[in-house]
Amino acid sequence: ILSSNHSFGNSNSNSGSGGPLNYSTNILLVYRLNEMRHLEQVNLGLAIGCLMYCGLNIALVIVNYVNHLGDSEEDPPVAEHTFHLLEFWGTFVFAVIECLSITNTPKSILNIYNNPLALRL
Repeated sequence: ILSSNHSFGNSNSNSGSGGPLNYSTNILLVYRLNEMRHLEQVNLGLAIGCLMYCGLNIALVIVNYVNHLGDSEEDPPVAEHTFHLLEFWGTFVFAVIECLSITNTPKSILNIYNNPLALRL
């Protein structure tokens, strides 16, 4: 027997499971959720950058194979200088992406690794 004071599913209450899922008056929770949304966007960009680096490496393997198929080394399809520049700058950008991915984790580095020097391995 329910009285009129009990209303289940009332959208004005934010305690328990009666309130909507996307509403809270806890300021720290709202700040943390906004911070997590930002980290999500940054990590998505970093993941796309990693996929682009993998694609670049696959393309460079194919270019390296095609360059060595030809009998004449006078006119390769891709110049050796261009090949090495792509390889160098691609690896440099990937190293920057690695550093950014380590610094943009939701947990602190000390919580992930007991010894921060283990990152060097």
